Amino acid sequence: KTVVLISDGEDHDASAVSTAKNLAEQGVMINTVGIGSAEGSTIPDPATGDIKKDEAGNPVISRLNEEILKEIAAATNGTYTRLESSDAAV
Repeated sequence: KTVVLISDGEDHDASAVSTAKNLAEQGVMINTVGIGSAEGSTIPDPATGDIKKDEAGNPVISRLNEEILKEIAAATNGTYTRLESSDAAV
């Protein structure tokens, strides 16, 4: 059993690594693919074409967190790949 997780790795779940370890005990391998940049960038809203904003009206910035993606992959004997180009990631 394998999961391919494509993410910027932002921390939306504090238990991501422990969940990965539990999955590893069940024989699941998680291969992670990091997208985005460490500097971060705004997120376009495909429905409106505008930049996504938080509740306060500030632009939402997405930043790549490679460390958490590497931890998740390592916890399950998976691999981490940074998506710099689709050919390289494949």
